Amino acid sequence: AVANIPTLVFYNQQARPAQLSSAKQLFIVYARHRFNLGHFFADNQATYTAGGDGEGLRIPAVVGESRLYYQGYVFKKALLGQAGVQGYFQSRWRAYGYSPSTQQFFVQDNFTIRNLPVVDVFLSGDIKTVGIFLKMAYVNQFLPQRGYFATPYYPALPRRFQFGLRWQFFN
Repeated sequence: AVANIPTLVFYNQQARPAQLSSAKQLFIVYARHRFNLGHFFADNQATYTAGGDGEGLRIPAVVGESRLYYQGYVFKKALLGQAGVQGYFQSRWRAYGYSPSTQQFFVQDNFTIRNLPVVDVFLSGDIKTVGIFLKMAYVNQFLPQRGYFATPYYPALPRRFQFGLRWQFFN
């Protein structure tokens, strides 16, 4: 895809509104591959963006996500379950800075976010109209480094256990 942004308005390095005088053009390549072998499934996707690291705009060049899981029925087909691992990766990039006083993200040139993969392990199940999930997020914390940043000087969430319940009230 080619994206043409004719009048980009952004917050500059001084966290003040600015507008580019010329158009910004992005070239985006996206690929997705899904396959299964019996009850084992893989869902992989990757995006490459050229032109996303310049004046006024910050986008990582490469972003990838992969999910490998086992899916099947248990308890006489009463519960559809999934157990697996998912990962996320983005290339090094100069992320937007954040100003708490104005609650705005702005372009900055001093901090580069590392290219660190994030891996989660999950277990989920559906029983008719009820869905549950258990997830250990960021299991690879400390491997190879202690953590990562979501935006400059604001660390992302550390390893954590998450759970959820979705109940749809209809038959």
